[in-house]
Amino acid sequence: MEDREIWFERWLWSYMPCHWKGWALIAAFVVVVGGVIAVLNWVVAALGHPDWSWVEFAPAALGWLWLLAITERHTAKRN
Repeated sequence: MEDREIWFERWLWSYMPCHWKGWALIAAFVVVVGGVIAVLNWVVAALGHPDWSWVEFAPAALGWLWLLAITERHTAKRN
């Protein structure tokens, strides 16, 4: 199996960035998901359904799952 760069450390039940690429991944998550939510809210309001605020949770949930997969891949394995 190939050696992957370690971007995160496991602290209790969460992942903490220990490399600049870990911080960049979190920043990219915030920017991309925030932008998708803003555009999605604009589209929903333009369609005349401003009460559909629940649709913003779909990109956030999918982005969160993507982020967890990447953090698990770039975390040091403990014996």
